[in-house]
Amino acid sequence: MTCTAGVPSTAWLILLERSYAGVCDQLRISAGEDAGRELITSLPFETAIVSGLQSESPYWIDLGLRRIEEGMFSSQFVDPLTLLMNSPQLPQRIRHRSLRILADHRLLH
Repeated sequence: MTCTAGVPSTAWLILLERSYAGVCDQLRISAGEDAGRELITSLPFETAIVSGLQSESPYWIDLGLRRIEEGMFSSQFVDPLTLLMNSPQLPQRIRHRSLRILADHRLLH
């Protein structure tokens, strides 16, 4: 059983408030190396990032972008990043960061 069963995707946004490395380190310290490793693989980091990117809040969008910039890229992020890049109501900084991430991964059409 995964820890995501029946949990709304927005519930995982809290994972974005610490770096992936920080979350992993804390789980290993708190739960022990083996249990920590198992917990890490069961947490829906990609779901949290997609939820952040799809949020109406610039705070969560920023944290989702930050996690991607730390190296957590997935093909699941392409569509939300494209929407951000093309959203004139969002701050230019967010649009340009989205553009840069897509360009860095050679995903611009």
